[in-house]
Amino acid sequence: MKRLSNLKYLAFYFLIGLFLSACGEQDTTTKAPPKTKEVLTLSDSNIKSFTHNFVKEYLNTLDDLINAYETAKKNDTGYKFVNYRNHTWTPNFKERKDYYEALLRKNNAFVKKAGIKPLFEKFSSMLYIGIYLKRGIIDDDQETLEKALNLIVNDRKIVKSFSK
Repeated sequence: MKRLSNLKYLAFYFLIGLFLSACGEQDTTTKAPPKTKEVLTLSDSNIKSFTHNFVKEYLNTLDDLINAYETAKKNDTGYKFVNYRNHTWTPNFKERKDYYEALLRKNNAFVKKAGIKPLFEKFSSMLYIGIYLKRGIIDDDQETLEKALNLIVNDRKIVKSFSK
């Protein structure tokens, strides 16, 4: 019964979103391609500060997602979390993820030698945590939320191990 109620809730907001997007102005201007940030070349002289900053960024990005989830859960506003995750967190995350993927491609041999490849893997897989939290809150699915919680705990432990 609760699942049917959730489906009605989702369908209602989907239709409102569809209606609002149909009524919005169409942007006919051509946008300039996004500026690409110069990709850092890693070396023995900068690997320690890079690793420290990467760990810090991972933890801050994850905390932003978790804080938004917890606020939505506390206020029973799952749709606000989904909106935040879809329209704010994910675009910012993907921009950073693309940069780190480019950095990994450029510095792959050095990254392997330095032993920090798991940081890149954990950063990329953070997207799945967001997906699991979104599915869990919308579907009230405790199993999916548990999967997200396990990933958060395990990945955070691995990432923090690089800050020592």
